[in-house]
Amino acid sequence: MNENNVSYVWDGQFTSEDFEAEMGVRQGCVLSTLLFILFINDIVEEVGGGIEFGSLRIPCLIFADDIVFLAESVDGMQLMINRLEHYCDLWNLTVNLGKSKMMIFRDGGGRYSRNERWTYKGQNLEIVREYNYLGVLICANLNVKKHFETKLAEAKRAISSIWGRCIESRFVDHSAKIQIFRATASSIMLYGAQVWGCWQFDIVEKFQRYFLKRIFRLTACTPNYMVHLETTMPPLFLNTLKLHIDFIMKLLEMDETRLPKLILKSVIILRGNLVKKWEEIGVECGERLQIQPGIGPTILRNMFQNLLGGVARSAYSGYTLEAQSS
Repeated sequence: MNENNVSYVWDGQFTSEDFEAEMGVRQGCVLSTLLFILFINDIVEEVGGGIEFGSLRIPCLIFADDIVFLAESVDGMQLMINRLEHYCDLWNLTVNLGKSKMMIFRDGGGRYSRNERWTYKGQNLEIVREYNYLGVLICANLNVKKHFETKLAEAKRAISSIWGRCIESRFVDHSAKIQIFRATASSIMLYGAQVWGCWQFDIVEKFQRYFLKRIFRLTACTPNYMVHLETTMPPLFLNTLKLHIDFIMKLLEMDETRLPKLILKSVIILRGNLVKKWEEIGVECGERLQIQPGIGPTILRNMFQNLLGGVARSAYSGYTLEAQSS
């Protein structure tokens, strides 16, 4: 099936003469992804290293041909890179150094020390303070502000591209405009909410209010509570929280050997910030959560459903109280 492969180069009008493709897998073939995964399946054991999280050791994260190495020290990371060199030489693989970057995570940030340098086959690897990984802009200080600013710009461009033809048209129903908003701009802004969705960010809420005020031709100083009450639109936080909860439940349904599930269980056992945030939301909306290690999926799902209901009621009550006191 993968013998005697030939390829062509197409410039938009003409194709070149065929030539043999002696390396790699077939472009677009449904088996190519599986074959590549099988080919590099042992890279985790070969490279070693990693970081400790609870009782787990996580050497790297792999998604298709994107690989993230994790290490707790400068020497540990360089050792992993050296082993990668050997692995690539052995299996005739090439690392794209143009896309290969180093990022240092530590409390307080600060300048890099002289020994925080890494090389691959004698070439220095660039150290960056931010990197776009799978569509999420990750910063070395773990601040998400720049990610949301980037997504906000993308979402506004999406709105602008359909504004004159659809959103601004008086012949398109408001409910249809809101559906378009949810399917385009909103989906861009909420990208990755499965992970961050239990945190409420003002920049996300401002984006929805900006859109609603524009389609109803309201001034920027129109009270926010009035916009939500008149349109019956809940805060986007309700959407992000639901996306987050659905993702958490999906993790719990995974096989016991899957890394995402193992990490989530460790977070619950160690009572990490994620668990504390769930409980904090519960306190704020009157739905107290008691999440203990070993909690079952059914019990947790019921807690989360009550939490969603509590957040919705709390938001509506807040808007109503503002209206009454104005």
